[in-house]
Amino acid sequence: MERAEHILIELVMKEDAKLRRLYKEHEELESELLELQRRAFLTDNERLLVRDIKYRKLRGKEQIMRIIDEHRKRIDLNRARVNGVQSHVSSVDSLESAMGVPP
Repeated sequence: MERAEHILIELVMKEDAKLRRLYKEHEELESELLELQRRAFLTDNERLLVRDIKYRKLRGKEQIMRIIDEHRKRIDLNRARVNGVQSHVSSVDSLESAMGVPP
């Protein structure tokens, strides 16, 4: 993940319990995976466990990214609304100035 995504995740986690849970689970799975990958030899069961952990991490990351994308869309929508209001205010100011209306 990019740095900007990490920052957004940290901000959203403050208010989104599901994201906090998914992120914690993702970190725990990463820790388990690293421990298994440090071993010189894996049993068949351990190799299956590695595959399962990778699968669960991927599914969790997909869910995390969906939540982040939803928040990003809300931010973009709010930004568009603010820009629209600012544009409208600027147009009104220009019109009033053209009409000689004092600020």
